[in-house]
Amino acid sequence: ILSNARFILATTTGALDSLASSALFVFLPFLLLKRGVDPSVLGMFSAFFLVGNLMGKYFLGRSVDRFGNTKIFIIAEILMAIFILLLANSSSLVMIILFSLVLGALTKGTIPVYQTMVSDSIEHHGNYEKSFGISLFVISITTTIAPIILGYISDVSGIVASFRAASLFALLAIVPAVGYIFAKPNR
Repeated sequence: ILSNARFILATTTGALDSLASSALFVFLPFLLLKRGVDPSVLGMFSAFFLVGNLMGKYFLGRSVDRFGNTKIFIIAEILMAIFILLLANSSSLVMIILFSLVLGALTKGTIPVYQTMVSDSIEHHGNYEKSFGISLFVISITTTIAPIILGYISDVSGIVASFRAASLFALLAIVPAVGYIFAKPNR
């Protein structure tokens, strides 16, 4: 399993995506408070983000069937990076709601996409349990580390800087995804 380049690239893709997206929901209220949003309506933004989560898993997951997992992942990560920056720099309440909905879709919608990459990378090996266990372990570690990294960045440079860092992680997730395209399948 660990000698399978496509598996390693798919897992790295998921880990970097996790750094970009897993902590955004935690930091969203702090960004909104900085933008002057009334604390009584913070729940509404979280609701839009969660609705986006459900929509993203469905629509991005279905798009994989039509366009392929790596194409959808790369497009979603580019859009995620753009919308993270738009959200971080927006002060319009309507735009923040829209960006929260879109980001909700992109941040959780990529999970089934990179899981198909992991599945495709081990298709002919029959080690699904071990492979998904290893992949999930690595991604869980990055999900745990992400709030610490982004929290530190926020503490040192401000909440907007942590969103910029998340945007950078989203772009970095594209690198192993491109490598995944060109890596030869282990058969």
